[in-house]
Amino acid sequence: MKCVTMLTMSPRPTNTLVVTVLCALGGFALALAPLLRGYIADRLVVIPVNQYSKVTLVGENARYLDIGRMAMVEGASVVVTATVRGAPDSSNARTAVWDSFIVVEDAETGADLRVSLWRMAIDRKTGELRNCCGAAVDNDLTVPQYGLGPLWPLGDVHKRDYAIYDPGTRRTWPARFDGVERIDGVSTYRFVQHIKPTRAAEYTQLPGALLGLDDAKRYDAELTSEARVTVWVEPRSGVPVDTRQHVVSRLRTKDGVDRRTVAEFDLRMVERDRRAGVRTADEAGAKIVLVRTTGPLISLVVGLLLLGAGLSVVARRRGDHIATDLVPPPAIPTGAEAEGSDRRQDA
Repeated sequence: MKCVTMLTMSPRPTNTLVVTVLCALGGFALALAPLLRGYIADRLVVIPVNQYSKVTLVGENARYLDIGRMAMVEGASVVVTATVRGAPDSSNARTAVWDSFIVVEDAETGADLRVSLWRMAIDRKTGELRNCCGAAVDNDLTVPQYGLGPLWPLGDVHKRDYAIYDPGTRRTWPARFDGVERIDGVSTYRFVQHIKPTRAAEYTQLPGALLGLDDAKRYDAELTSEARVTVWVEPRSGVPVDTRQHVVSRLRTKDGVDRRTVAEFDLRMVERDRRAGVRTADEAGAKIVLVRTTGPLISLVVGLLLLGAGLSVVARRRGDHIATDLVPPPAIPTGAEAEGSDRRQDA
């Protein structure tokens, strides 16, 4: 009887390096997804402090009162230039300080009809105005500012009403959602703001002829301003891409009667600035979506795929081990079978 030696194959070893790398990369990608949407997005998606922009609105067939000649100017062409410049030295991590300089002029004569200054302090995340950092309207530091300023919520504009601050009347007015409209190929939300007649200035001892009253008398009056403002906002970025303003100013005597219209403008943004605004908004919107939505989603999917690949390697190797363990060893002959086998081998 001969001794039979059994040789068994050891299971194929698991490639621990591959599994470790796959799981590590998958875990990193999964951890990066909420980090992108939260911590990183909160620091990247903010209102800039180094801002510079210049927007021009033009109004044709405008009319206004020429104080020097005490006569109405009809059919005028009026140009409104709004220049915004950031003030980094007055800004900080939470607040962006911008200075707005607005000039209204007659395009033909070059005469300045109105000049206004507006320093605004803006919450860099929400776009809400804050009363700090030297915020003022026409150098008046006591004027409270609240609501939204020139920018809407970054990447978070919805189909609802918003409170928008108007420096001309020094208060907020609701801007109501009015529909969706494409401007130069970009989808925008249209909002309409009605500014009711509001006192903008007071005058004393105005000649009656100016008010259509007794020329021999003088009267006290107030200047009221009202407007209908339509704004088209790119919702992903919160950047206004177009605007239209119908503005009316009147002289009202103390008895509450409007005596004379002293200005009426129908203003539209020039095409050059509208197209530039569309490009800026579209680029900013794409970046915000990438940081807040697309980037985290890609990171999440990649993380799950990498973890799944790592786990599948582990499962496959474990299955190979189990299959090897379940293979029965060859039977060892005993008794008569063994003797018969020995005789066959001797023969």
